[in-house]
Amino acid sequence: MFCPFCRRPPMRLSIFCKITLICMGFSCGAVANFTPLGTLSDPALEARAKALSLMVKCPTCKGQCIADSNAAMAQDLRLFVREGVMKGASDQEILDALVARFGPSVLFDPPLLPQTAFLWGAPFLFAGAGILLVLRARRAARARRPV
Repeated sequence: MFCPFCRRPPMRLSIFCKITLICMGFSCGAVANFTPLGTLSDPALEARAKALSLMVKCPTCKGQCIADSNAAMAQDLRLFVREGVMKGASDQEILDALVARFGPSVLFDPPLLPQTAFLWGAPFLFAGAGILLVLRARRAARARRPV
C-alpha cells in the first residue's frame, strides 16, 4: 500500500502527507464538537431565528456571529434565541435580553449610547488624525524644499 500523493510506503511518508494527516485529525475533532440544533417546524420561525443569530456576536469568538461559531457559548445563545422565537417573543425582546446579559457590544450593530460612542466615533477620529498627519507632512516637505 502506497501513499496516493507521494507514492511512498506508509513508513516513509513525505512531510506534506504527515502534515495533511495531522490537520485532518484536528479538523475532524472540531467538526465533532459542532452539534446542530435542528430546524424549527415553521419555516418563518426558522428564518427569524437564523436572522437573529446573524445579528449577535459570539462573546467567546469576538468576531463571529453565533450562527457560524462552534463555541459552546454560541450554541447556548443559539438555543436561547430559538426558545425565545418559539415562545413568541419579539426580535427586540430577544436582543434586549442578550444586551442586558452581555452588554451592547454583543450586537454587530450596537445602538448609539454613551458606552458605545467610541465605537461609532473612532473611525471619524482616526480618519481626521490621518488627514492631519498627511497635511503636516506636506507642509513640512514644502518648508524643506529649496526655492
